[in-house]
Amino acid sequence: GNLAAEIEVIQLAKAQTLESTRLTSGSTAVGQGTLTLTTANGPVDVVIDGTNDSLDGLARAINDKNAGVTASVITDAQGARLVLKGNTGEASAFTLSVPGGTTSGLERFAFGPGVTGGMAESQAAQDAIVKLDGVTVNRARNSFTDLIPGVQIDLKRAEPGTIVSIGSTRPTA
Repeated sequence: GNLAAEIEVIQLAKAQTLESTRLTSGSTAVGQGTLTLTTANGPVDVVIDGTNDSLDGLARAINDKNAGVTASVITDAQGARLVLKGNTGEASAFTLSVPGGTTSGLERFAFGPGVTGGMAESQAAQDAIVKLDGVTVNRARNSFTDLIPGVQIDLKRAEPGTIVSIGSTRPTA
């Protein structure tokens, strides 16, 4: 049938992104021990030992856990750093912790409430917020099909205060 709606994009969904301090290179030792990655699915232990005691090894160990967080090592003129990125949406936020009293070096990769000297949050996880015909809804992704039957909405940018009219008519012939 006919479709007539108004949509306002308040904010886009974003993925949490963390970055570590810079080390000399990806092969620089990070320290040995256990780093616990906690997502909405629960905690996962990432063990760093003599076989993977490097920034590159830490990234591989996190990726091997398939916990919804992707690790990469980014190198520039100032050194190498670990960058972690989760999935979009507030529910995909994650933390990293080490056992209390850890002094192996892994503590600099911790992140969460009360953590000092660990990783820095470059971008916080957030849901997309849209108003459809004046009704505010949150979605963990920027693409969804459940607001208007038969219509996929792909959000590209947020412009609070700008209302976009969307519509269609079915040819009667």
